[in-house]
Amino acid sequence: MISLEKEQRPDILRQVALLLDRENRHLHERIKNLTIEVAKLKGADAATLQLEIEQLREMLARREQAIFGVSSEKRPRTRQKPEAEREPQTGHGPTEQKHLPVLEETLELAPDERTCPACNGTLEEMGDQADETEEITVVRRQFYLVKRRRQKYRCRCNGA
Repeated sequence: MISLEKEQRPDILRQVALLLDRENRHLHERIKNLTIEVAKLKGADAATLQLEIEQLREMLARREQAIFGVSSEKRPRTRQKPEAEREPQTGHGPTEQKHLPVLEETLELAPDERTCPACNGTLEEMGDQADETEEITVVRRQFYLVKRRRQKYRCRCNGA
């Protein structure tokens, strides 16, 4: 007999899994038949038998899910909708807040802070380049959209 704990070859493991699955299905069919036979001997009606069979099928499905789970090589039974039919995902990315009043702030360095740490040269504005952020802030129980523009600076030495 093969030691499954030590076996490394995927083809052998796959064959063992298929054999075990076949035996499992056979045993479930046998249980189904024996359950029907016992119910007939007890005089149970067809509805009770059908209910018990459905319960056994659910148990089998739960066990298969626990054993094989998502990592199974089987394809899912239901196909996902094609790209054209899919509904757009919501909640991803920033949402524009057009209904909020806007307060704009421009943050600039103080004149005494406009010195390059590398060469002590003067930092100059980088034209129209700036870091722009938006944040929703509550002021006196009112919501505002605060747009901040932080001016960028550079020195002619480029930090050498």
